[in-house]
Amino acid sequence: MDKLYERTFLEGEIIFKEGETGEEIYLIDKGEVKIFKDIEGIEKTLAILKEGEVFGEMSVLDGKPRSASARATKDTILRIMNREALIEYIRQNPFMEYLINTLIERLRMADEQIKFLSIKPEEVRLLSFLKWASSTSHFPCDTTKISLFTGLSEKRIKELLAKYKSSSFVKEKNGLIEEIDEKKLEDYKNSLLKEKNIL
Repeated sequence: MDKLYERTFLEGEIIFKEGETGEEIYLIDKGEVKIFKDIEGIEKTLAILKEGEVFGEMSVLDGKPRSASARATKDTILRIMNREALIEYIRQNPFMEYLINTLIERLRMADEQIKFLSIKPEEVRLLSFLKWASSTSHFPCDTTKISLFTGLSEKRIKELLAKYKSSSFVKEKNGLIEEIDEKKLEDYKNSLLKEKNIL
């Protein structure tokens, strides 16, 4: 507890933004915090946290950028611990370090699933996933993995992929989607959004 220090955030003040490097973990001493993501230009609330709850731990523990943003929804007092102090504390117990890293990986997976499941219409959701997956370790991927992230049935995914392959912006080999043409995909997605009066 002697590693913690306090900071006050006023109502509406951003605590951290998605994509930033995470150097601190936060405990709400008083107030309320909203965790949210910007999805296709729309702010989506993931959680409303209250006194006694902890947040910001994933980025601090695995060194990856913040997966969401945080904002004080009322005047809030936070108790904060920096990354170095937290990592030192966890490494005193190797099993705890392994357990936490495993949980963090699962939470990040859940974050991505939430992000894609909130995108509508479903075809835009699939296109958004394919673009994201092509730049991560989730490529190449099969219809089972795509279904897990997007919530679409494998039958529907196969129908859409067949259309994309005929348009030459998705390439498949041995049942795996292993390459996409990002420009063609983005152009098609934008035309689809205009057609549905979303843009």
